[in-house]
This record gives sequence, structure tokens and C-alpha cells, in this order.
Amino acid sequence: VHHQKPDLSQYRTVGSKCYVLIHNRPRLKKLRAKSLEGWLTGMSASNIYRVWIPRANRIILSRNVL
Repeated sequence: VHHQKPDLSQYRTVGSKCYVLIHNRPRLKKLRAKSLEGWLTGMSASNIYRVWIPRANRIILSRNVL
């Protein structure tokens, strides 16, 4: 309509490996993990990603995904 391409920078490929930031974990040691490794399963709402964490066998919702 306005001759501009839509901004797709926030979207990620479904099924790709990703990392989710851990917010509530106390970081007592400097080298303790600050993220969980998972697989992107899709988007739940505006800017919220659904990520399957195989280690816990759960799906979590998070905005902070790399």
C-alpha cells in the first residue's frame, strides 16, 4: 500500500535452535549459565516466542530469545 517492505526482523525460523534468558535464577557464580538451550516452536502473541526446552521437556513462553 505504501510501497515499503514489511519489517520481518523480529521473526525467527520455526524449528531452529535458540537460547532463552533465565530471569529468576540467582547468579551466585560468574560462570553459571544465564540461558537455556531450546528449539523455537512458534510465536504465541505479539513478540512472545514459544520455545521447547528438551532438558526439562517443557514449552516455555519468553520475549528474550536469541
